[in-house]
Amino acid sequence: REDLIRSKATELSRQRGSAIAAQLKGAKDFAASAKSLGFEAKESQLIARDSALPEVGVNADVEKVAFALPKGAVSDPIQTTDGTVIVRVVEKHDVTPDELRQGQEAFRAELLNERRARFFSAYMGKAREQMKVEIKSDVLRRVLAAYQL
Repeated sequence: REDLIRSKATELSRQRGSAIAAQLKGAKDFAASAKSLGFEAKESQLIARDSALPEVGVNADVEKVAFALPKGAVSDPIQTTDGTVIVRVVEKHDVTPDELRQGQEAFRAELLNERRARFFSAYMGKAREQMKVEIKSDVLRRVLAAYQL
């Protein structure tokens, strides 16, 4: 019964979303049109890939569509686990060659540090395996006694 209700709700959401998206694509004022249809248009700051979208969260399908749209375009309805999303791209910021170069250098440095840390960790692990640690209790007692006040 619950699966049937969920299936019917998804289908109804898809149909209604298609009708709403068609109206919003031709609208001059997206927010006003959404409000007249009984919905609220939510705005966000610029969003990087793999970031959470407001009210939606992290969703690969929504992200794929949003980043493929040109500036000013409105998407078709996108099904999510919690409902249907219609995306409008207000602004896009393309990466400049200088930003790409800076990002590459930062990434290269981060990768190098990670490799160094992995190497050091592996080296120390092997060194621990090869070492034989003996604790001489009489020497330990003498050292501790020497530093007691």
